[in-house]
Amino acid sequence: MLINNGKHTLSCGPAGIGKSSNIRAFLTNELGTGYQVISLSFTSQTKCSKIRDNIMSKFDKQNKKCVVFVDDMNVPKLEVNGARPPN
Repeated sequence: MLINNGKHTLSCGPAGIGKSSNIRAFLTNELGTGYQVISLSFTSQTKCSKIRDNIMSKFDKQNKKCVVFVDDMNVPKLEVNGARPPN
């Protein structure tokens, strides 16, 4: 219902409770054909230009609404010395 009304959503919770699985199932089985789904994952190495390029390479301009699913936005905090540990 939120997606159909153009609202952004964020699903938070502990690891391993099925957030990604449930969202993927909804996007695959329940969302109408008027939507295009693009799935992305972020890491500490992800660059803005790569995100844009990835979305644009998958984007199909056929009068569809685009839903971008970002799985795992958890990027580790900087350490005391400024280094960012890999996730």
